[in-house]
Amino acid sequence: MTKLYCGEDRELPWQKTPWVQRIGNQPFRGVNTGGVFVLEPWITPNFTDWSLTLPDQYTYSWQNPQGSPGYQSLVNHWTTWYTAQDFQQIAAAGLNSIRLPVGWWYFAPAANVQYSPYTIPTQLITDLTHPITTFIKMAHDNNLVVILDLHGAPSSQNGLDNSGVRSNDPKPERWGFQWFYDPEAQQNTTLVLVAMAKYIEFLSANGIDNVIALELLNEPWVFGDMSIIRDFYVRSIIAIRQVSDIPIIIHDAFRHEEWDWLLTNFPFKNIYMDTHIYHAFNADDIASSTPVCDHNKMIVAQNIACGYGSMLRFKTCLGLPTFVGEWSLAIDDCIAIIRGAGKSVQTKDFGQCKNLQARVGDPWWIQAYRKFAYKQMSMSERELGWFFWTWKTGPGTESDPSTPYWSYSSAMKAGILPTVLPSANYNITSACFEFESTDPYTC
Repeated sequence: MTKLYCGEDRELPWQKTPWVQRIGNQPFRGVNTGGVFVLEPWITPNFTDWSLTLPDQYTYSWQNPQGSPGYQSLVNHWTTWYTAQDFQQIAAAGLNSIRLPVGWWYFAPAANVQYSPYTIPTQLITDLTHPITTFIKMAHDNNLVVILDLHGAPSSQNGLDNSGVRSNDPKPERWGFQWFYDPEAQQNTTLVLVAMAKYIEFLSANGIDNVIALELLNEPWVFGDMSIIRDFYVRSIIAIRQVSDIPIIIHDAFRHEEWDWLLTNFPFKNIYMDTHIYHAFNADDIASSTPVCDHNKMIVAQNIACGYGSMLRFKTCLGLPTFVGEWSLAIDDCIAIIRGAGKSVQTKDFGQCKNLQARVGDPWWIQAYRKFAYKQMSMSERELGWFFWTWKTGPGTESDPSTPYWSYSSAMKAGILPTVLPSANYNITSACFEFESTDPYTC
């Protein structure tokens, strides 16, 4: 397999990062810890009675203000859902890093930004017992580095529930536009990011020095004006650099070739790019209705995963050194309420979800998913590495056959992912050396 060569400084870029020795001279091999500090109904379906009238954390906070029993449930969630055992298991699996999604509201008081109706811990962010600090400290104690990721911005940068508040706009193309065209929302986001950078410095000063990068914004809406995103990044980087030299990560907003010219004369150093690659949200990816077509679809997904290596090379060569900050094993969007509380499960029911149960424990599918995983890992590890979405899902997801495709820990239990990386059963580096044929499964 050939690949684009763009100079020694961008060849195996993970070897040239400031954190490479900290993570054992490896690329990122990590997991996201979704659903803790930004609630997502599909990750924690039993946390509350999610519905069209209760679709996100914004609404939950409004309905359950501080002092209410519902608020105490949120406190318990922050402090007990992830325990030291989780971090021990993550490290024992051969993983070296965590991408930690957080909402802007936790850092709003430090940024002097009004955050109602969101509810936050009673501790100040500079209190070492704050739940976010406790979380990061548990990672630190298990030699795991952390990327602190601003997953939700004021007014929502994408209108998705994973930003804190879900848009009610009937036209998805306009989701996130309030943030895009509201200078105050963008300015408040920058203020929050400066507060987050100061928080990272505070942690380091107190011996918790494993936060190795700050991600400015998760998944700005794909249909937005990318020049607005670029200008926001520039303003925020300038502001952050007044208080910290922390490595900074920008997200590509699911856009690719534009970054070649958007980053022309980009004057900043120690900046990296995050891209997210999924195979479960476009009709072309998920459409299948028979077991034979399901097999065909998986093989095609494996080959596409290898093909994405060219896109990642392009981004690293002509933009910034790139990692895959989110990916999964799903080739069907069938897990309950993944598109939002009360919403339909998939874009269109092509018949793919009725066949999922038959895959459980099937040797062909176990091997196919394992190949699919290694092929995605292989292409990412040519650049900066990868973070699986997500480490675990909550109560209520155990019986869903899709859970192992979204939960790294569940995939290990299902035999799809190895209990320890790198696996002796398969060479990740060479996973894309072989092309998978669909001939036996003509659809």
